[in-house]
Amino acid sequence: MLYRFETLELDEACRERALPDWTESRLALSKGRHEDTVRRGDRARSLGVRLPDPDMEALGLVYSGHGMVAIGEIERGLAPCRRLRNRLREPTS
Repeated sequence: MLYRFETLELDEACRERALPDWTESRLALSKGRHEDTVRRGDRARSLGVRLPDPDMEALGLVYSGHGMVAIGEIERGLAPCRRLRNRLREPTS
């Protein structure tokens, strides 16, 4: 199903393009394919930043970070979440 969805001609920077990456990162995590989890989660996060779509950015961060922690890259996996937390704590004007 996701393969058919990914073959649709969509603007690169749209939420519909990020959804299969986020979903695939979840599936990869559940199957122990942690490198795929990182790769697909990072793609979803990158699109979330470019759109901007903070929900997609956060979802991508969660799954790519979880994948990194699972393969032993704990500091690398937690660093983006810490940066996001700090950014959310910044006062808005």
